[in-house]
Amino acid sequence: MTGYEPRVLAGVPASISVNVRGAAGLGLFGAGFGDAQRHAGQRGEIGFYKALCVSGLVDAFTSYWSVALPASNLPVRPDPVFSTDIDCVVVSGTTLVLLDLKYYASGDVTWFSDDGAYLQCRDNPTGKTVQKPRRMSKNMQMADERFRRLFPGHTVRSRVVLIPTDQGLGSVAPGTVWPGGIPLVGLPEVIDELRRLAPTTLDLALDTTLRSLLKD
Repeated sequence: MTGYEPRVLAGVPASISVNVRGAAGLGLFGAGFGDAQRHAGQRGEIGFYKALCVSGLVDAFTSYWSVALPASNLPVRPDPVFSTDIDCVVVSGTTLVLLDLKYYASGDVTWFSDDGAYLQCRDNPTGKTVQKPRRMSKNMQMADERFRRLFPGHTVRSRVVLIPTDQGLGSVAPGTVWPGGIPLVGLPEVIDELRRLAPTTLDLALDTTLRSLLKD
């Protein structure tokens, strides 16, 4: 248990902040997801937003929610072919943190990958693999590469983040990464990483550019 489980955060208001752009879960509509997948995605994004609130971080930096994958070349604009989006982009000075939030059934399990293409789940008490393998898409690899190309003066970090369910949060086997070498981490780990970002003044030009990528 992490203290960020949905039942713990149920009574926590999703505070309004002048440093938040867009809305958690908004980009999941019209994204081609089924109802169950969309619901899980919304719970993940709202859970992460509330975790920022209770951690006192929602006002510590600027966050952008449901950010469209940018086209591969300048000018910065939503990709005309791919409709995928980044769940959350955190900006602190010249650091951009791209976050893909995953609300997967959890508990006393360990997430691992044998082939770098599919994520698997192992039940810790029995050592048996449970649930169906989940294909690890290359969306975040593409997003990471494009943000690095389009924003060369910035430090880009990308993370795939496991959000706790009411059963808690599973462990991640060492070395488990998404395509492109993007680390798979738990919510507490990314909260600690964001807490270490130094407060800085927002670049207004960057703010305008990222706002143009927000999904309506």
